[in-house]
Amino acid sequence: MNDTVMKQAPPGHPKKIALRYRSINKVRITGRLTHPPEVRSAIGDRLIVHMDLALNRAFESKAGRARQEVTYVPVTVWDRLATDTTGHLHTGSPVYVEGRLRSDRWKTSTGEVRCALRVEAAKLQPLAIAA
Repeated sequence: MNDTVMKQAPPGHPKKIALRYRSINKVRITGRLTHPPEVRSAIGDRLIVHMDLALNRAFESKAGRARQEVTYVPVTVWDRLATDTTGHLHTGSPVYVEGRLRSDRWKTSTGEVRCALRVEAAKLQPLAIAA
């Protein structure tokens, strides 16, 4: 899908110029699994596996103390990629994931609208643990 932005034309040009740009939705992360991969559903021949990655970020506070922040990211893996890669993974496994962000929206039983971001994996690679 192309988006268009109108920009003023250079002096001497009476018309505005349309500039086109494309959105980029690409994610690359490495982290460790917080639990074993879960097969939550299979639709026909399609296998869907869900997992959560913990991403650690080390930084120094303003006071000069070493700190660590953890971000938990849900990941969905589909079809053959799910079959080929998730059988070898367990809690704590380090993995590299490449894919795109996907926004999910749903209504709760009380009628509240909820939304969440997740990564839909296009590539998933188990990483070796350094000795």
